[in-house]
Amino acid sequence: MLVCVNLNAHTPKSLYQDLRRGDRRLLKATLAVLPAPEFKSKIGLRPRSPFLLGAVLIALAVFFIHSTPPVVAESDDLITVWSATLTVKRATGIHDGTGCRNGGLANHACSSTSVLSDDGFTYDGVDYKVREAFLRPSPRNTYFDFGFNKSAMNLKTSGLTLHVDGRRFALADATLLSSVGESHALAQWFMPGLSWSVNQQVSLSLKAPAPPGPVQDLVLSTTSDADSITVNWNAPATGGTPTDYIVRVNKPRRTETSEAGQTTLTFNNVRPGKIYQVQVWARNATGQGDRVSQKIRLNPEKMPGPITNLDVFATYERAMVQWDAPATGGHPWTYIVHLKRKGSGTGSGKTKTPKATESPAMVTFEGLTSGEYKVWVRAKNKGGKGERVEATFTIP
Repeated sequence: MLVCVNLNAHTPKSLYQDLRRGDRRLLKATLAVLPAPEFKSKIGLRPRSPFLLGAVLIALAVFFIHSTPPVVAESDDLITVWSATLTVKRATGIHDGTGCRNGGLANHACSSTSVLSDDGFTYDGVDYKVREAFLRPSPRNTYFDFGFNKSAMNLKTSGLTLHVDGRRFALADATLLSSVGESHALAQWFMPGLSWSVNQQVSLSLKAPAPPGPVQDLVLSTTSDADSITVNWNAPATGGTPTDYIVRVNKPRRTETSEAGQTTLTFNNVRPGKIYQVQVWARNATGQGDRVSQKIRLNPEKMPGPITNLDVFATYERAMVQWDAPATGGHPWTYIVHLKRKGSGTGSGKTKTPKATESPAMVTFEGLTSGEYKVWVRAKNKGGKGERVEATFTIP
């Protein structure tokens, strides 16, 4: 039979207080132990309409859910960032309560070592000061406030867990998270299930995920042209969860950052025939894992093919030679461009060797006299020189 509890003048005071605090365990024990007639005579138990009873039960369920203290799964991959002993003090003012809190009288300030044995810690390279660890009761609820002196920390993603005499509170799961400019960050829990008395010794600590372990299964690969290196790896099997990965290649040193869910990265514009060393390591706010390195020898360079689309634009005393990179063979690193006036002797002429950084490529010859000229261009790399491509033109 559905019943509801009617609180009246005959209700035992202790049970009334238990209901207000949301102490479900004691209430359940009372319901289980007391016989129905005795229970009815003590607190007034009587049937209600199904609709009214349903509304009451839903309201009680919502209240109990919000008043349940947070439960945080313990992990072996935690390190202690900060620990201290709190000597509980009573504070009065805008908010009455117990614990420690800066901004009021010195006898309950967290900055006092007689109240909080250590109020400072460093996390992710930033120094913090604890400014409050405070239980604040209200007519209906109790709030637990834990705050710092600056808001540089992203509480939602910090991974920090506050431990209070063995009870664990994840900052990311706090009922309220707030920041006031650069000066204050606050985590607040509703109905935390804590109760402190003045001068009680309370153990406090902040724990963070351990640095990640080394990445796994590092594999390096390259293309048939040996002009890129692709790096693949798997997430660490030990340590804390990574927030990102660092990937570094030498010759010359280049460093890239990869997001936590991305475990592949490609380096372009590498040189065939070279030996490259690649390092990969994971990191999070607490620190970084061991670096894992591997070397790869790229295939020898293929000789480039002939350049394409050779063209000459000739004007008075000037010729601009333009072409595109080879369509076949290896990647060119430089070009050889030779200009010679027809009918001149062997060994005469002008030569330029521009780097193959752009396509189309271009060089200009100045100070040319009237007459017919021949120009040839060939690509070059460590694999050899490509076939010559020639063109003739006339300077007016």
